[in-house]
Amino acid sequence: MRLPPQVFAGSKPDPAKFHEVWNRELFWKPTGGLWTSTHTPEAEYLSGWAEWTTLEDFKIADEFWLLQPADARVAVVATQGDLAALLECYRLEPRQGDLGLACFSALLDYERIADDFDVLTFPAPWGERFRGDYALGMFFSVLDSECSLWLRWAFEGDAEQLRPPAALGSAA
Repeated sequence: MRLPPQVFAGSKPDPAKFHEVWNRELFWKPTGGLWTSTHTPEAEYLSGWAEWTTLEDFKIADEFWLLQPADARVAVVATQGDLAALLECYRLEPRQGDLGLACFSALLDYERIADDFDVLTFPAPWGERFRGDYALGMFFSVLDSECSLWLRWAFEGDAEQLRPPAALGSAA
């Protein structure tokens, strides 16, 4: 499957500097990988994530890069049901237990997921925060907008620098 063009915020992404993912104890997001958001050239912002950071007055980058995804093994996590299915195979059991907190029962083992997938994509996380299962909703609440987590480099060509629209201003 090939995802649409993606936007990365920050210094130019470099495949030689790509870091594999590794799990973080009692946290929903891993260290490493590459987070992107789908390019929205027709919108006021470059991507959903760029819009969220701007509207929250949380500007984090002066550079934005367009990446062209290659064919990749994609896991789409659009609903709590999708997340529950992924957890059946890739649940991370914290070394110290879940501390009795239900929210820690929905931690993914990103290192194992990377054996089977190149990217996890979350098309609309906000709608899944407050419905159904509390622990699954907590997972979605740490995702600020539509986004994709690249577990390995799966892009074609060189990253193209995008000119930020006026709406994004400057992070400086």
